[in-house]
Amino acid sequence: GKPILSLPPKEVIVRELELSPPERLLYDTMFENGRAMFRTLMQEGSVMTHYDKILERLLRLRQLCCHQSLLPKTVQAAEEARMGATSSATSGVELARLVEVMESKMAAGDAECCVCLDEIPSR
Repeated sequence: GKPILSLPPKEVIVRELELSPPERLLYDTMFENGRAMFRTLMQEGSVMTHYDKILERLLRLRQLCCHQSLLPKTVQAAEEARMGATSSATSGVELARLVEVMESKMAAGDAECCVCLDEIPSR
């Protein structure tokens, strides 16, 4: 068949950048958590039913490469808490907001955690 529209040729641009030590630590933590999530999905045989989680992780890593402020605050706070870097930048107010968001998601019946992307079990 005939294409609906014609697209320009694909252009790939590779830019090498150097992350600051805190950015590198956050990136490595997010990458390793994503790798662990992927391995778990592979073991369960559910990669194709949860591909959105993998694509979201790739999006978050790309956002982090552009600038840390592009990450949603809930993702940023969760990753910092996971890597034990809960510093003055992650205040009690931000953590309280994270809990608030999680509770509202659970109350709305969302079956997926917006922070760790795990399914929330029914009570």
